[in-house]
Amino acid sequence: MVPIKITPCPIVDCIVELRFRTSVEGGAIFGIVYQAFKSDYPTVEKMSILNIPEQIRIADRNLIYQPWYRLRNGGFHISIGSRLVGIGRTGEYPGWTVLAERFRRLIDTISGLGIVDVVERVGLRYINYFDFDIFTKSKLVVSVSGAPIASDETLVRAIIPGQRYKSTLHVSNHATVMVGGTLKTGSIIDIDTSLEADLKDFFQDSISIIDEGHAEEKEVFFSLLDDDLLRTLNPEY
Repeated sequence: MVPIKITPCPIVDCIVELRFRTSVEGGAIFGIVYQAFKSDYPTVEKMSILNIPEQIRIADRNLIYQPWYRLRNGGFHISIGSRLVGIGRTGEYPGWTVLAERFRRLIDTISGLGIVDVVERVGLRYINYFDFDIFTKSKLVVSVSGAPIASDETLVRAIIPGQRYKSTLHVSNHATVMVGGTLKTGSIIDIDTSLEADLKDFFQDSISIIDEGHAEEKEVFFSLLDDDLLRTLNPEY
């Protein structure tokens, strides 16, 4: 059984995002979305990708889904790119109910703006931070010739298939992340759970679709923790 809640919560950053095809010019997407959300998210942050010429940004597959701007309100932010919108939270995790409701409001507005021709991908990404070597307290085993690797700088990347979603997993015991406004070095479990099919009716079924993805992400996360670590997180079922 997967816990409903753990304390302390290790999540330090999360985002739910939508990638899409559009007939609207890339540079115009920001203005359209900004006008819809500027009263609720008044602070505009330009991303470093804007230093790259726009023609390169929209042609390079490695850049096309990167955010160009972020609109902020406290710890919450809306990411906006030429083919991406997302709602995220940096810092203390507000809980899935709050994040999902913010995403629903975002999607309802985006649907009405008419900028999305085809939904290509919906994804949820969670970054969890631990101040100890996560490999010593997880069920993830990294070994060579049967002998576990004991290293202060171990990084594992894997793609884990689910029922419909797939999860891209990064686990590192030597990562630097922002925690409570301070850069810290420690371990992370970074899970990006995404769906790229069966999205034709996304705007009608968005809540059930992202709830499914959230459940998938939680299954992956808790499958990694050993029983001793889970007990220290005071799971509530």
